Amino acid sequence: MKFLLILIMILSLTGCGKTELEKKQDYVKEHFYEIFSQYNIVEDGIYIVSANEKFGLINSNDGTIYVEVEYDKMQKIDGDNVLAAKDYKYVIMSKTGEVKKELGYYDNIRAYQNGDESRLLTYTDGYYTLLDGTGELITDFGQFDHLALDTAKNDRFVIQRGTLFTIINEEGNQISNLGRYDELIPDFENEKFIGIKGDKKGIIKNNGVTVVQFTCDDIWKSEKNGLYVLVRSNLMGVADKDGKIIIPVKYAGIDSYEKVFIVKDGGKYGFCDLEGNFLTECQYEAPTNIKSDKETFTCTVQKDGEFFDISL
Repeated sequence: MKFLLILIMILSLTGCGKTELEKKQDYVKEHFYEIFSQYNIVEDGIYIVSANEKFGLINSNDGTIYVEVEYDKMQKIDGDNVLAAKDYKYVIMSKTGEVKKELGYYDNIRAYQNGDESRLLTYTDGYYTLLDGTGELITDFGQFDHLALDTAKNDRFVIQRGTLFTIINEEGNQISNLGRYDELIPDFENEKFIGIKGDKKGIIKNNGVTVVQFTCDDIWKSEKNGLYVLVRSNLMGVADKDGKIIIPVKYAGIDSYEKVFIVKDGGKYGFCDLEGNFLTECQYEAPTNIKSDKETFTCTVQKDGEFFDISL
């Protein structure tokens, strides 16, 4: 914190001569990784840095401050350019701080890569446009209730008008009609959506075909293995990434891990692999001392008063 306070004092100086500028640069170079709360590389040792929720551009090699730490938002566009905003006014600037284009006022602009091409997705009051990395218009999408970028492909978007959801491409043309839902939760990695109709949930593919019927009280994607946990009438099961039921929805509990599921049935616990094959019957007390990663799973179990370790 003391380094940050010193830097703020230094940056507040005006009319500094060469000597003061060199002192400031030397200090920034020496304490670069201590001063800033965040830093993201642009290119050639130049970083987008953050302090006190403000952003700037600084060269970590020599301490040169290209842009003072005073912008509300700053994001890399490519190795030569960044997107910056102050009071919702966005500009494109070079990595050394030269303003190349003023984009104007927006609620938000998101920079991302579509293959080798840079893109800027703009949003203001529900109105969306797509720009290239230089700020030139590619497509005027128009007004939607919501538009979400497909983060797995980066060349298509899910749009919502009322309860109707559709997938469009960068030209704004429809790729597929997903149908009508109260809500769609995208799983772009698996090319699926968890849909909500009333108080029931199901899973659809990105062409709108239902793969898990809308009879579940709840569905969520496991963070540890990417499969879907299903809940119906307080009973649980599992669907794989294609929506195929691999563990029937009939168990009292299911806990997800990287290599296995712990399944509870009749007050006892067993283990199942990610293909739905039971490795042990549900015959143990609740496992303890669980250690899990993508390579190994170990725990301690109890049966008939006897403790022993399991490795799967």
